[in-house]
Amino acid sequence: MKIVFSLLVGVASLGVSAETFTLLIFEPEASYRERSNPKSPYWKDFSEYASGMEAAGILRGGTAFSTGSEVKSVKVGKSDTSLRDGVHSRQDDILGGYLSIDVPDMATAVAWAKKAPRSYSLHIEVRPSQPNPAMGMKN
Repeated sequence: MKIVFSLLVGVASLGVSAETFTLLIFEPEASYRERSNPKSPYWKDFSEYASGMEAAGILRGGTAFSTGSEVKSVKVGKSDTSLRDGVHSRQDDILGGYLSIDVPDMATAVAWAKKAPRSYSLHIEVRPSQPNPAMGMKN
């Protein structure tokens, strides 16, 4: 792991351009229950994961999302909108949060996704992020 950190920091210091990728973290409902305890190993594991990204100089941001009972889902159609309580999911797992990282390419982003804490049966989607001119996002 230290070699990867050194390599990534070295790549950044050489001026190699980085792309932004978002790691969407889907997790089973049991993880949400564990998250309710701030002293749970869950938070330690994810803190170490994010700290590794920060040490490598690639972490751009991220957050853990609230549980389903605190969520409102808005569906926007061509002619109407609707609102319901709870998460919108077409899967068994729940979108628990995301991390945004700046790395040289998709392969490196996938390598970081594979380093996520293993004890939670996560599903992580890795997506390239697009600059949004309306929000002033720079890539």
